[in-house]
Amino acid sequence: ADRVRLRNIEHIIDKPDGRPAVVSEDVEDLIMAGLELSAPEGGAPLIALKNTRRAFLTGMRSPADCKIFAQVSGPQSSGIELVGNSIPRKQKAVSYADGARTEAASIG
Repeated sequence: ADRVRLRNIEHIIDKPDGRPAVVSEDVEDLIMAGLELSAPEGGAPLIALKNTRRAFLTGMRSPADCKIFAQVSGPQSSGIELVGNSIPRKQKAVSYADGARTEAASIG
């Protein structure tokens, strides 16, 4: 997909779920702004970015019981920016998996 925009969305669930609240796979030019999401159960990341290029995540508050805000995976992931998000200190802002490079994402 190209030019995906998610703005001011509330996705709150009643039953526990072990999957990320949002998954972006093979996306170019993604903007996520002002999302309110339920924390996944069992340590899954709140947001999963798989082979995602040029992503901008901003204005989100990570749930207190979340362990990882965003997971970047895949060797094609690049240009991911997390700016102006509220992420508790006890949480990991970004984790990397499946060949993703640490320079694929920046936190500002």
